This record gives sequence, C-alpha cells and structure tokens, in this order.
Amino acid sequence: VPHFRFLHCVVARVSGPCNISPEAQFMERQLRHDHPLDYSDQHKKDSLPDFLPADEGGNGQWEKKYKDDARRFTSDYRRKLLTNPSEYENSDVGHIFSVGNGGSNTVGNVMMQDKAYNRTVGKNGDHLNAALAGYKKTHVAFRESKQYGNLGNSEYADRTSADIVDQGKAAWRSVGVLTKMGGGIDRRCKAYRRNEVWEENGRIVGLDKKVREMRKQ
Repeated sequence: VPHFRFLHCVVARVSGPCNISPEAQFMERQLRHDHPLDYSDQHKKDSLPDFLPADEGGNGQWEKKYKDDARRFTSDYRRKLLTNPSEYENSDVGHIFSVGNGGSNTVGNVMMQDKAYNRTVGKNGDHLNAALAGYKKTHVAFRESKQYGNLGNSEYADRTSADIVDQGKAAWRSVGVLTKMGGGIDRRCKAYRRNEVWEENGRIVGLDKKVREMRKQ
C-alpha cells in the first residue's frame, strides 16, 4: 500500500501536490509567480551575491551597478535570477515600494507583477503592492527601502509596514478583491468569482482595471 501511495503522490505532482486543497494550490501558484527566488534553483541563486548590498552578504557589485540604477537592476534580475524568464513575458519586475517614493533596488523590495497592473499602479499604489505582497514580505521591503533607499524621507517615514498593508487591503476590498495575510489574492473574493480578475499560471490578471475602478471612487 505505501508503494502505491507513493506512486499516486508522484503522479499527483503533475496536476498538483498530493493532499493539498485547490485553495492551497492556487496560493502556491501565486507565490511561485510573485516571489520566484523563494523557489529558485541553486544555479540561479549562485548569482544572488551580485544583487545584495555588501552588509547583506553581497560582493560589492550591488553598490557599483544597481543601487541607483533601477532599470539595470530589474533587467539583470530578470535575466540572471529567473529560472525560466520566458514564463514571465507578461510580467514585470515590480518594486513593492516604488523608486519614486524612495524604494530600494533590492531583492527584498521586488516582486513579479502582471505587466498591465505594474504599469497602471505607478508610484501612487505602494499600499496596493504591499497588500499583494503580504505582511512579511512588506516588512522586509520596508526595512530594506529605509536602509538602502530613501523611504525614510518619504510619506511613509512615520508609518509601519503593517499599517501600509492594512491600507492596501482596505483599498482592494473596496473593489471586491480580498488579499491574504501571506500575500496574493483570495479566490473566494467577489472579483474573482465574477471573473473580473483571474489567474494564469500564478499571475493575477485584471488588477489594472480594478485600480482604475478604485481611482474613480
């Protein structure tokens, strides 16, 4: 019996993990899309020191190449750190706290975002990014952006990362999108059930329209 159970679980990996609910599989696909470094192979992680500040384990390249060059940082992040860059042709390397608001060019302050959403939200939606990233990821982005960016001199200087996430969650809720504590959207929300937003291989599509709806309120 254990032998057949093992085979069943191996086969199940093709369509989804064994004994994991559809909701959990939905969330894992989102997290794999949004935060690929958490699931990256060792070959790609070998390039990571280039993208880290020296006091975070970097080799000095970040200070030379990326600290003040967002375009180069996001371009090289895609080219060197994504295991399968072709899977992200409809996604951007987006900053949680935008560079325009003092966000840092650091791996802890970026997440993969649907291209249309990233280019719609701009610098006025960091709280929306934070809600999609979740409390833990936003806390890291907040800390790094204060330490290695200029967030300490922005409108966020006297706020907490949790407060910013809460602001974003409330804004998304106003247009029928519910977000999870650990990041991603909840597929039980009204917008998903009505097919106003949907998932394609972990990428959530349609959020750009929800941002425009939000801004008309």
